[in-house]
Amino acid sequence: MADNKYLAILYMLISSFMFTIMSILVKYDNRILFVHKVFFRNIITLVVIIIIMRKKKIQFKPSSSRNLVFLINRAVSGFAGVILYFYSVKYLSLSTAAMLNKLSPIFIIIIASVFLKEYFKKTYIPVLIIVFIGTTLILKPNMTFLFYPALAGILSALFSGISYTSIRFLKDKEESEKIIFYFAGISSLIISPSLLFLKSYDFIQFTILLLIGIFATGGQYFLTLSFHNFRAGEISLISYSQILLSLFFGLLLFGEIPDIYSCLGGLLIITGGIIFYQIK
Repeated sequence: MADNKYLAILYMLISSFMFTIMSILVKYDNRILFVHKVFFRNIITLVVIIIIMRKKKIQFKPSSSRNLVFLINRAVSGFAGVILYFYSVKYLSLSTAAMLNKLSPIFIIIIASVFLKEYFKKTYIPVLIIVFIGTTLILKPNMTFLFYPALAGILSALFSGISYTSIRFLKDKEESEKIIFYFAGISSLIISPSLLFLKSYDFIQFTILLLIGIFATGGQYFLTLSFHNFRAGEISLISYSQILLSLFFGLLLFGEIPDIYSCLGGLLIITGGIIFYQIK
């Protein structure tokens, strides 16, 4: 189990880096329609995973009807999380969007206790209060903060928590490639009507769309492998590394400097996550 834990940590670190690069690309050019960024994020993943599954001779059919329910739940909730996260990244700083999205490990603990019957300790309640205060500090003190992108960031964390909990349930029941296939396939199907509004993009913009899909595919693959190799809640803690990466790249590429309230709020969210796993 220890070896699996360290492997899962490595996978999560790689995933965080790839998702950070994806977020940079999403934010880079606002002339590209939002829905097309989402479409390319999913369709490239779908093509790659189909090739991998055929090469490994992995069946596309779920092992049971119950697994199918969780595969669909993972796909729909994951898609909602992606849509909301892309929207928040478009209008918020990289670090702020990452801080809000990283509320997902907290949601995982709550959701897993309800649907997977994992034990919820009363000592979690003070931690929830700490996380709530941290979220309030990120949102309320900044009077220029846009409400809807902020709300989208929080909701993206909620739907991500639902999605990751489904991955936790499926980890010993279905191959990681199959989980990704259903997520990318259903997401591509939902967003496909956006192609009716496909614009004429130049070479650089089209390259950005392709890279969004490539880095999203890599990030998704290593994320799923990470959850497959160890407990979802504990490994999710490593995903906080994306906040630090977003802070660095946000400052380097976009000149984004978070205010003291956002920094303190992010610190409280991270602290709450750490305490969760210490008392678990």
